[in-house]
Amino acid sequence: MPYNVGYVTARSDITSTSEINSFFLWSSDNADTVLKQLAAGRIDHIAYKTTDMALDALPFYTVQWTFGYIASVGALLAVIAAASLLLAVGARRKQTALSGALATRMGLRPATLVVSHLLEFGAVAGSVLLAGVTVGLVVSAFSVPRLDPAPWLRPVSALPNSVMFVLIAVVIGLVVVAAAGWIAVRGVRTARVGELIRG
Repeated sequence: MPYNVGYVTARSDITSTSEINSFFLWSSDNADTVLKQLAAGRIDHIAYKTTDMALDALPFYTVQWTFGYIASVGALLAVIAAASLLLAVGARRKQTALSGALATRMGLRPATLVVSHLLEFGAVAGSVLLAGVTVGLVVSAFSVPRLDPAPWLRPVSALPNSVMFVLIAVVIGLVVVAAAGWIAVRGVRTARVGELIRG
């Protein structure tokens, strides 16, 4: 226990609980099961605390709220970045349609047109995604130990497994790139070159 001198001993080493002035029992079972076993063994207990009760404190909620706020800001920035890419594609639709239509008239294959758009948008989205995920993970790794409300307890706070977060971000990025590529290719296929040149 923090700031207290004590011993950690196995349950099999305890021959008589009456010889112990005070002790702390840690168990992975639920509270009802442990309390029934203590009562059956005629072991008095003063108080107990479950994991939920221990975490139900303002310092832990403060950390949870802080990371929740950071996550919401990150999600908002991701939505803004995705919307900006789609709006940029829409704003350049006429120019993209004209250049793509002329390129297809000159012999550019449709598959090559699709791949070129996907590579262009993928490079932009990939760089933004890489920068955002890297900054988020690095900042979180530095912030988690500093925001730990009980740093003297083990195990210490550590960055959770972020594989699922990265996979979700990559999937969303691929969806945005596919949508932007579909908008650009559709504009090329439906373009009327004569009207675009006159406009």
